[in-house]
Amino acid sequence: MPIYEFCCLECGEVFETLQRLGDSPPVCPLCQSGRVEKLISAPGAVIDRGASVRQRETSILRRAGEYLRDGKVAEARRFLKEAQEHVRTDSIKRLSDRLQQQPRGGYLVSKPAAVITKKKS
Repeated sequence: MPIYEFCCLECGEVFETLQRLGDSPPVCPLCQSGRVEKLISAPGAVIDRGASVRQRETSILRRAGEYLRDGKVAEARRFLKEAQEHVRTDSIKRLSDRLQQQPRGGYLVSKPAAVITKKKS
């Protein structure tokens, strides 16, 4: 499922969401306005329909890690919440739960690398 970037025409908030091609435009997470515009953005982690759950999980965790390294905790929370609806794994749930428990002060998780790295089999 593609990740699209939108800009709210009311408040200017830029946000990303997982969305199917036929879905109606999302509402702004900041002001709840339905007046949003799809932005042209650089491709991120592409999740292939034929990819295994492990590959999808890795892509999602990598993207969430990028948000955290950039200090975008709210975006990481929102992204993981949406990703959990489509890819249900323990790693994604644990990271999402941990971020939901963090105070909403906008700081980084204490050890994001420890949370998002994968052990080699």
